[in-house]
Amino acid sequence: MGKIVAFPDTTLFLHFRPLNEIDWREFLDASAVEIKIAPVVTHELKEQKTLNKSRQIRERAATALKLLHGYLGHSQVREGVTLEFLINKPHPESAAAGGFNLQLGDDRLIGTLLLYRDQHPDVP
Repeated sequence: MGKIVAFPDTTLFLHFRPLNEIDWREFLDASAVEIKIAPVVTHELKEQKTLNKSRQIRERAATALKLLHGYLGHSQVREGVTLEFLINKPHPESAAAGGFNLQLGDDRLIGTLLLYRDQHPDVP
C-alpha cells in the first residue's frame, strides 16, 4: 500500500514503546506513514504528567512530551515515517451533528480525524 496517515491515541504514549521504536510502515503495511498528533493528545499528556496518581504514568507522560517536543524542529521519526502536529480542532456544531461529545477526549480525537479526512479525502 502507499502512504497512510495515522492518528495515535494518548494511550500509545503512556503504555507502549516510543514512536520512533515502532516500525510503522511494517505495522500498517504502508510504504510511508504520516503520524498526525491531534491537539487533544498533547493536552491529555500534559494532564497525565501533572495529575495522574501514578508516578510511573506521570513520568511516561513527561517522557512522551519531551519526545514529541523534539519533533518540532524536524518531522522525521524514522525512514519513511514523519510526524505533524495538527492545530485544527473539531467544530462543536459538526461534532454535535455526528453525535460526538467534545468533553470526551476520544470523541475529540475522532472529531479531529474526521476533520482531517474531510480536508484530505484522498488520503487513507
